[in-house]
Amino acid sequence: MNKKAGNTTSARHVDFLLVGGGPASATAADTLRAEGAAGTIVIVAAEPQLPYCRPPLSKQFLLGTQTRDQLDIFNESDYRQNQIEILSGVRALAVEPGDQIVRTDKAGSFHYNKLLIATGSRPRPLKSIEGGDLPGIYYLRSLPDAVALKDAAQTARRAIVLGGSFYRDGVGVNTYPKGYRGNLDYQGRHADG
Repeated sequence: MNKKAGNTTSARHVDFLLVGGGPASATAADTLRAEGAAGTIVIVAAEPQLPYCRPPLSKQFLLGTQTRDQLDIFNESDYRQNQIEILSGVRALAVEPGDQIVRTDKAGSFHYNKLLIATGSRPRPLKSIEGGDLPGIYYLRSLPDAVALKDAAQTARRAIVLGGSFYRDGVGVNTYPKGYRGNLDYQGRHADG
C-alpha cells in the first residue's frame, strides 16, 4: 500500500527513534534513560545482532583475544530493563523529516518525536580498479566482515591493507605477528612490513 505524505495514522509512534546499530545509538539510548527520559525508545539496526563495538573487530577480535559476546555494548537484559526496544535486522529506507516519519523494510513506518541517525560509514568498494572484484578481497565494517577476514587469514601468507583509519592500522599490525608479509597503503604513502 502506498502511503501519502502527511499520513501518519498507519505509522507506529515512538518518542525517540535511533537509526543505526552501533555504539552511538546504544549509548544514546542508555544516556536518555540515565538522564530520566520517559517514553518509548526504539533502535532500528540493520545488522541481525545487538549493537556492538566495532573498533575491536580490527584488533582484539582478529587476534582472538576478544569473543563475539564481549563486543556487545549492553546485553539483552540491559535493554529490556531500560525499556529500550531493539529492532535487529531492520533497515531504515526513507526519512521524511517534515512529517517526522521513518519507513523501514520490515517493521513498517515510525512517527517519531526525536530522531538520531547514527548509521556510521561504509568502506569504498574497489569496483573501479581492475581486479577489484576478485576473490580474496575483504572489507571490514561489520562482524560478518571480521569473521570472513579472520577465517581467510588462517591460510593467507601475504596481505595488502588499504585504507586510512584505525581499522587499517589494526588489521595491518595484527597480521604481522602471525608471520605474514604485509603492506599498508594510505593515499599514496606505502610501508612494507
